[in-house]
Amino acid sequence: MPNAEPWQTARCCQCGLSPLCVRQISCHRLLTNRTERSAEASCSRHAGRSVGSLSILRRSPPPASSEARPVIPATFHILLALMITLFTGCGANSTSSNSDAGNSVTPPEQPLEEKTAAVANPGTWPVVRWVNVPELPQDIQILDSVFWEPDDTVSLRKRILAEPRMRGARVLEIGTGSGLVSLCCLQAGAERVIATDLNPAAVANALANAQLLGFAQRLDVRQVPRRAPEAWTVIRPDETFDFIISNPPWEDRKPVSVEEFALYDPGFLLLKSLVTGTQSRLRPGGRLWLAYGCVTAIRHIQRTAAEAGLDCRILDERSVDTLPELFLPGMLLEITVP
Repeated sequence: MPNAEPWQTARCCQCGLSPLCVRQISCHRLLTNRTERSAEASCSRHAGRSVGSLSILRRSPPPASSEARPVIPATFHILLALMITLFTGCGANSTSSNSDAGNSVTPPEQPLEEKTAAVANPGTWPVVRWVNVPELPQDIQILDSVFWEPDDTVSLRKRILAEPRMRGARVLEIGTGSGLVSLCCLQAGAERVIATDLNPAAVANALANAQLLGFAQRLDVRQVPRRAPEAWTVIRPDETFDFIISNPPWEDRKPVSVEEFALYDPGFLLLKSLVTGTQSRLRPGGRLWLAYGCVTAIRHIQRTAAEAGLDCRILDERSVDTLPELFLPGMLLEITVP
């Protein structure tokens, strides 16, 4: 990269990113969590309690060897039976009341329950930080587990505010996160924005920030079910837009948690569904804007757009050929229907 600062070209050993890149930090955190989960896989049926991000497990002690068992006299068994007979009635209620507690040590395996923002308590996801973004009139909040990296969308946000057709436009954002891009569209005068996300914390976050800025009546945030993470799952066939915008996950890897859906797009299935479904969702003269900082993903976008008969151009002075595999700030791509 010409005239680059050292931190922009240095590579992380795990994810190939610069040391100051927030995506690198997220990557290392997620890799660490995945390692911890793998180490605990063999004892996943044991009950535990969570402290922060660490899991403290209660493991049963190993059974004693038969050779080490002491010989118990027969008279002891007789006395023990008499005592059980005498105290059975007194202890019946106690045994019953404690049975649930005893069973809770090793509960049966339950399917993962998907928590939705609509039914969650307001305090489900605490605010982890307040951030200032130049394009917005006041600080916005970031909730726990919501991905945050404003450098992903620097050029995208500038384009939104400079676009005269944004005023009065109908906009769709795929993967809203904190709601930052949708809020910029509303700040630029968009008539209505529909924003989607798979993470329920992100849905709650975008709604909360819209309320803070007075945009709540013009923003519709929808949660995408984890079983169907494609781009158009919660969009009706008759809904069309002047702008479709997304800063989707950049890397072709399989997510193992709801937080990782912000980073990984296995097989680029989300990307492909987003590009190929755009033609029927864009109004005449509409635009699809994508923010990406991954060379492989950008090449995939170009190929997918060409196969779908769409025009794709890069709105950036940098050349993809001169950039590392993962880079910041993200690059803006524009796709239109010829």
